[in-house]
Amino acid sequence: MFRIVGFSRKVTYRCLLAASICVPALSLLPSMTIAQDTNATSSVEQSQALSDLLQNVENDVARIESEFGPFDRQLLEPLSTLVRLMLANEDSANAQTLLEQQLQILRISDGLYSVAQIPIVETLLELSTQSGDWQKSNDSLEYLSWLYQRDTSLSPQEKLNGMRKISDWHLLALGKDSQEREAFHLIELAETDRQITATAEELYGVDSVETVPFIYHQALADAYIALAITITHDTSQELLRLTEGISNRPSLMSGLNNYSLRTAADIEAMYGSRASTVIERSFKNNMSSHFEKLERIKELYNKAGDAEAEALAQMYMGDSILIRQQFERRPGDFAGIRRGTSSAGSAMSYYRDALEALAQAGVSEADLKAFTSCPVLLPIAQFQPRFEVNTSHCLSRAPDEHIDLGEYNLVSTIIPGIEGDLASDESSIAATVEFDVRANGQVSRKDILEINPDDTSSRVQIRKLLEITQFRPAIIDGSPERTERIRMQINIPLNE
Repeated sequence: MFRIVGFSRKVTYRCLLAASICVPALSLLPSMTIAQDTNATSSVEQSQALSDLLQNVENDVARIESEFGPFDRQLLEPLSTLVRLMLANEDSANAQTLLEQQLQILRISDGLYSVAQIPIVETLLELSTQSGDWQKSNDSLEYLSWLYQRDTSLSPQEKLNGMRKISDWHLLALGKDSQEREAFHLIELAETDRQITATAEELYGVDSVETVPFIYHQALADAYIALAITITHDTSQELLRLTEGISNRPSLMSGLNNYSLRTAADIEAMYGSRASTVIERSFKNNMSSHFEKLERIKELYNKAGDAEAEALAQMYMGDSILIRQQFERRPGDFAGIRRGTSSAGSAMSYYRDALEALAQAGVSEADLKAFTSCPVLLPIAQFQPRFEVNTSHCLSRAPDEHIDLGEYNLVSTIIPGIEGDLASDESSIAATVEFDVRANGQVSRKDILEINPDDTSSRVQIRKLLEITQFRPAIIDGSPERTERIRMQINIPLNE
């Protein structure tokens, strides 16, 4: 806590960020100082101090607007201070209005593409997300992406940092925005990650292993789109419209938002006669793109002479093959959650080659056994080039005890394995679950041990998510094995 002591009728300002983000230079004023509140300044006194300061700055704004108009550049500093004061007073609505006024001033004085707008748009994005206004959040996201694409004054590192924030926002929105916008966020995530990779290559060089994290995030976006196309309903339809040009939907199906696609006939009734083939092709194309990016990562580490990281890339390539096998539809098979094959299939050849390469790179037999002793949630959220980081963190157990895989934040309830930060509010579901993992990595025997909130809707969401969750199975003596009594703490957004 801090207290404000004394006031001056004249407030000066000091800019902290770009020309648009400024605060009162309180420490520079002899009659106004900030001191740490170690004693008895009451909340009433602090509130009055804030109110008086707010009034002073509002008077300055009114004076400048009266003399020079509402879009004069002199307003940037006092408006920025008002924003901070209003946010301190939990008045986000008026703060957003003033941020919009700052944007208009900057567009008039500096042009449409000025870098000074970026921190203001980021603040608007954060405020609208906190208030749950995802339409405004989406508008800010699109404009922010546009700014980064059009601005030429930022260094590659600055552009890289900014674009990564946008990618993180789209991941967050997957869990919090309406499902009608999920396809939009997936497409924007993929495009943003493509631009991030291009910027990273410009910064580090196309053959640098420094680009690996960015290539891997781009690969993840491909996998998310592939999974959404093959196992979701409305998101799949919108993705097909955006990527394949299929938008027909017979009136017979209108209004059936929870309609379950089970057979090829269902899919053709929903999307048209050629949709079944298009879904299959689109899924395979996106998974192939995912795999090719992992191949590139392997090649980069090969060129760098990093045998350990190259072997781990081979392991991730096996994961890609396994995901494709377990989610692709086959002639006569059901779509949806009845999926895949009963074994790990050809993914095992990649796993065996990777384990052999790790042994040749100096990893001990005991460490390799620990590495493969527990299932691993797929797809893995980050590429880790070092073996000790990839080693499963599951807790060892006696034969009659459960295995604890730890805690996961999953931002989507209909696309498996998307890890990310949940929004900082209470609208989420926390569940402790116990299940078995088959030799093909699919989940069976699902039990919910604890859940909050404990209601039917929350339990249904958790169970549906587990039905489509995919693991890399435990590998014992070179073969995939069933693992029983696995526990996880799962946190997912609450679909209200």
